[in-house]
Parts: sequence; structure tokens; C-alpha cells
Amino acid sequence: MKNFLLTVKIFFYILLLLVALWCVGAGCWMWHFPVWAWTAFAAALAGLLISSRWIAEAKWMLLIVEISVMASFFLTTPERAFKDVKWNDECEEIAHVRILNGKFFIFGLRSFEYRTAEDFDKCYTYTVLDPALLESMDIAFSDWGIPFGAAKHMMLKFNFKDGKELAVSFEPRVKKGMRGGMFLPGIYKQYGQMMLLGTPEDLFDLRSIYRGEKLYCYRTTAQGRVLEEMFVKTMCYAWNLERKPEFYHSVFTNCTTGLLDILKSDPRLKNPDWRAILNGYFERYLLENGFLERRDGECFLSLQVRSYVNSNKK
Repeated sequence: MKNFLLTVKIFFYILLLLVALWCVGAGCWMWHFPVWAWTAFAAALAGLLISSRWIAEAKWMLLIVEISVMASFFLTTPERAFKDVKWNDECEEIAHVRILNGKFFIFGLRSFEYRTAEDFDKCYTYTVLDPALLESMDIAFSDWGIPFGAAKHMMLKFNFKDGKELAVSFEPRVKKGMRGGMFLPGIYKQYGQMMLLGTPEDLFDLRSIYRGEKLYCYRTTAQGRVLEEMFVKTMCYAWNLERKPEFYHSVFTNCTTGLLDILKSDPRLKNPDWRAILNGYFERYLLENGFLERRDGECFLSLQVRSYVNSNKK
């Protein structure tokens, strides 16, 4: 019994420590404390945590602070957080999707002209897409250069029989003056969700040419009703985000997990595994489940080499 109580006590203090660290992060990324205030807040939490070993009041004060911070976090809604927010240039506009006679009209289709990744001319156009003309879907992975390839950016491309193409990228919508793609702000409700609809010349070339990322584009085996359902789900997701903002989350609603509901239209992908989180290995999951086209007996490395998009035009 004594050992059990000791174990519970140790677990309790570890939990207090972890929550305190999370609260310090909230002070930095959510409330944007200046350095001196952030340092004082961190020092106060550390003092309360150390004192709680001997002073019961310190423990309760720490609990009150932690619960207050967490309550503030969970009560923050996207509507409140993003009210009157100005967004970075690359995500200032979002796509507007309308449906008429079974066809999808997309306004705000992004088609930027780039000189560099940061220097571009903004250009938005529109297109009309008919799900009955869907021919195939590609899935692309852009390698950021993370060690062991543990994280990549995933995108989709829908191909139509009339020659039209639609590139899709689920991304964080970033406030003016902030950097996108940072992990911690995405934990603390600093980014909105964005279903970015654009041309392959914009979304794919931006990463493979102007950012110098290695891009791999695979043809999928999605066909027929499943392919159409994936396309319609994509349009519905964009339509919903146009009307109701949502928070982007670096782990649970990122560039891969944000597209999982679309991919789950294929019964073979109903139950993704850990590779949906460490998405640098998600390509292998897709191949193992027959979702990627390959030659007879072709191994993953051979398919990856063959699918490499070697874009070096500028």
C-alpha cells in the first residue's frame, strides 16, 4: 500500500510538471507574453511546483493556475480567435465552392506566379469541374528534409478527362506576420485550417522548384464511385471551412490527418496506422494496401525513384 501511494504521488507530480510546461508554452504562443513576462510566469510556476513538495497551499495555487490556463485554452473558439484577423498573403484568400447541375464551380483557385518562394504575383482564377469526368487521382509527398524522412507534406491532384487538373493541399492558415509550418503554434490554436485549391503549377512547383523540396507524385488506384466520393468530400470540406473556421493542429489535424477522411472513402484505407502521424512513412502504408499503382513485383524504393518529380525549371 505504501509503495502504491508513493507511485501515485510521483505520477501526480510528473503530471503537474507536464501541465506546467504546457502552460508556459501557452504564455508564449497563445497569449504572446513579452520575454520578461514569459520568464516571470515560467519562474512562478517552477517556484510553486518546487514549493508544493512541502507547502500544501503552493500545490493548490499551482493547480488553480494550471486549470485556469487550460480552461482559457479550451474555451477559445475559432470564431473568437480569428475575428478581424489579417492573414499572410499566400493564404489571404480561400476557395469558394458552389454546385450547380451536378458541377462544381470553384472561385478563388490559386495560381500564383513565382519569382522566389517569398516573391510572387498573386493570381486567383476560377474553374468548373464535373465529377462525371473524373479520370484519376494522384497523391504527392513533399520531403522537408526532416531526419529519417519522418515528416512530409501530402497533397492530392484530381485529373479529369477534359484535361483539367485540381491540386489540393490541406494547410495552416497563418496570421499576418507569423511563420507557417511551425509545430508549437499549431498546438496552441494559432493557425486556422485551409483547404487550399489551386493549379499543380502553383502548389507542386512552389515546393519542388522554389523551395527545393523533393517531390514524389504517385498515381493512385482510386476509380469509379470511390474516386468521385473523394472529390466530393474535398469540395464539401472546402465549402464548410469557407463558412465556419476551424483550428489547425500540428498533430491531430495536419496536412495528412486533415485529408484522412477523404482517403477513407476507399475501404482499403479505413483503418490507418501510426504512419498517418509519422507521415514520412505513409507512402509505404498506401502501397501495402494497394492504393498506389506499381509495376508487377516493384518494390517501394523503385516506385519512389520512378515517381520523383525532377522539376528544375525556373
